Amino acid sequence: MKKIIPAIIVLLFAASNLAAFTIDATAKRNTIYDIPTMVRGSFGKLRSTGEYGIYIYVDTRSEEGERSLETIFFRLNCTVEKVDDYLQTVIDGKKIILAEKKWHGWKSADGVVIKYTVEGSPYATVDAWVEIE
Repeated sequence: MKKIIPAIIVLLFAASNLAAFTIDATAKRNTIYDIPTMVRGSFGKLRSTGEYGIYIYVDTRSEEGERSLETIFFRLNCTVEKVDDYLQTVIDGKKIILAEKKWHGWKSADGVVIKYTVEGSPYATVDAWVEIE
């Protein structure tokens, strides 16, 4: 019995470290008009307001074979600030680094993943969020 209790405590501690935060996002425009062929996401700054969020880039192809790139900006449902060369937020009183500035753009920090879904036809709806391990 004495060996089981420490094992349970270790398992509970290990399980608590596996928990992840999810940051929801909202978009200003969320409809893609052609068939998406490639989707990728990155952090970035919206020039008109200066706020940081997620950019989702959707490479689309029409039925006639024409290609175009559509970009959607998603506002994160938390405050994101630039501190030195990092984007960070505060969740439950804990500072979390989301991305680091590189010469070519923002690189997501370890354990931070931009997730997205593209659903619907012929007009696809894009949803995006951030998961932090």
